Amino acid sequence: IHARSNSNVLDASNALEGITVTGVVENSPAEAAGVRVGDILLQAGGVDLTDPAQLLFLADSLPVGSGIHLRLERDRRVREVEVLTVARLEPSAGGRAGETRNWIENKLLGIEFGAVDPELAERLGLSSFEAIQIFRIARKSPLNDAGILAGSVIRQIDGEKIYSPQGLLDYLDSDQDARTVALRVGDGEGRWKNIRVQLRRPGRSLKKLNLPFIFGYSRESDKMSLYLPLYLFRLDRLGETARYRILWFLTFETGNPDELLDIEPY
Repeated sequence: IHARSNSNVLDASNALEGITVTGVVENSPAEAAGVRVGDILLQAGGVDLTDPAQLLFLADSLPVGSGIHLRLERDRRVREVEVLTVARLEPSAGGRAGETRNWIENKLLGIEFGAVDPELAERLGLSSFEAIQIFRIARKSPLNDAGILAGSVIRQIDGEKIYSPQGLLDYLDSDQDARTVALRVGDGEGRWKNIRVQLRRPGRSLKKLNLPFIFGYSRESDKMSLYLPLYLFRLDRLGETARYRILWFLTFETGNPDELLDIEPY
């Protein structure tokens, strides 16, 4: 099957939490068991589901031919079905969640991350579905103050296991009032520690203002533009570089082009 997380927010038509089935592969065990698009999978093998990667992890951990008991909701009624695992003949389109895609959380933590490198996961005794790996850290990320380095692995957040990159984003989005989070972090040598991190809370600022032919202002991430009547003066700022234009014929730039950030700054 293909499924998506409900992001810990229930749709009005759903009575219970879980993951939503978005596709059922033809001639698959799920199709044979009667699983349909739109079903809400609540449990697999007695495990409460909040992330599609949990189901993948469970299926991959069982021998071929094993049965998995699924508990699902359809039309606000709970049903129980049994599904038998079969050998995977070919990888699903796009691969597993997080294997070939890097993710960026640039509001609270400021990190680029993804699935754990297979060799590192094997060295740490982990499955690809049991943690995420940090690839890059933004200059203003609170992880810098906590001493966390790029390459580190995060296994838990506030005591909850992380099964996929999307799972981390969903968790952060589900509690916007949180000021700190507790992380279970490991390095390449298998040394684990618990760290409490203060989440970054960027302040609100004016993003766009436009008075046609009189004044214009816009700001997106690290890019800012400002112009005055008839473009007598224009300022464009990108990172540490600023470009000025006066009366259209005088143009100059300031800044240090070497001061670039690995991740799009706040």
